[in-house]
Amino acid sequence: MPRPTRESLAVDRITDVYGTEWLVSEFRPSGQGFALPLGWPVEGVGPGNPRVITTAALAEYLQSVERPRDIVLPIGASTIKRLRAELDLHFEWNAWWAARADDLHTMTLEQFCRRHGCSMGAASQRRRATPRA
Repeated sequence: MPRPTRESLAVDRITDVYGTEWLVSEFRPSGQGFALPLGWPVEGVGPGNPRVITTAALAEYLQSVERPRDIVLPIGASTIKRLRAELDLHFEWNAWWAARADDLHTMTLEQFCRRHGCSMGAASQRRRATPRA
């Protein structure tokens, strides 16, 4: 019995944000108000598992989330890193801490961590390393 082709497995055909056409094998609910399509490039050859397709909705969501660890999607961390790199999204920890320096030095560590969603250890270390303004 012959193996099924990508075309026969596809449930849809879409174009990503870069203009590449894809064969969609699955739409995964993202929990963020859009479906996450997985599939293969139409021009792709050879074996390979379906990949996440960068749609406009996905790109917009990734751009809207400040810290990578706050991204909530039904895909792995390495896939999220790859997608962010493709979109040229880079998180700047130093800028994040600098924007919160006043809170870091005026709030208790517990208050700061609760408000900004970081660990007590990270806040404590950064407080010691950052001079008061």
